[in-house]
Amino acid sequence: MTEPEDADLASLWQEVEAAIVDLDCSSQLQVAGEAIVQITDVFEVRSLRAFEEIQATTSHDGPVMPSDAFDRYVRQTMQIDFEPYIEPLTNLPRKAPQLSNVDGIQSIVAPVDRHALIDALAKTELIDPEVAYRQAISVSHEEDVSQWGQRLRRG
Repeated sequence: MTEPEDADLASLWQEVEAAIVDLDCSSQLQVAGEAIVQITDVFEVRSLRAFEEIQATTSHDGPVMPSDAFDRYVRQTMQIDFEPYIEPLTNLPRKAPQLSNVDGIQSIVAPVDRHALIDALAKTELIDPEVAYRQAISVSHEEDVSQWGQRLRRG
């Protein structure tokens, strides 16, 4: 018997009665009690399935399905090749600076040869401090500070 719906409870009771006839009173009670427990378990499962069927047929929403009922019918993954739709970049992004490992610390700062640094500095254009000051002042005078203040006050 594999399904509780297939069980014939009356014949089960008759088989239990036939099995305990030759036993003493305490053994009969023990076996009968165990049989009652098992038969009521079968009855409980049978009743629950009957109530589920009644609920499914009388529900206005249709039968209640478990959450995994359609898993074998639903595709879980999908692969799409987007390469034909991607335009090549006109300007590649700047390369991130490579980190160097100095004394166990990762840093973008790396040791530089002293002579190479001196040569590079000699090639740069030195700006007179007075010229740099005048350039900074001219930039600041180009800004209309009062107009910025009014805009900030207005919010």
